[in-house]
Amino acid sequence: MRQIAGELPILVPGVGAQGGDVAACVAAGATGVGTGLMLSASRSVLYASGGDDFAEAARAEALRTIAAITPARAAR
Repeated sequence: MRQIAGELPILVPGVGAQGGDVAACVAAGATGVGTGLMLSASRSVLYASGGDDFAEAARAEALRTIAAITPARAAR
């Protein structure tokens, strides 16, 4: 896909609740400088909690996802 898209950003759905592998996505799809991907983990953030703690739970899930992306990107 990266060979076809060149430097264009690629939307990668399915990371998070759907079980997509962050490290594999970054390894296979990032540009030469480690950018070019928009990883979507919306379901895991949207459904982080159904209670009064939703904001905190959603933030924690978003930060967890960012933390998973950062080492994968650095490992490239």
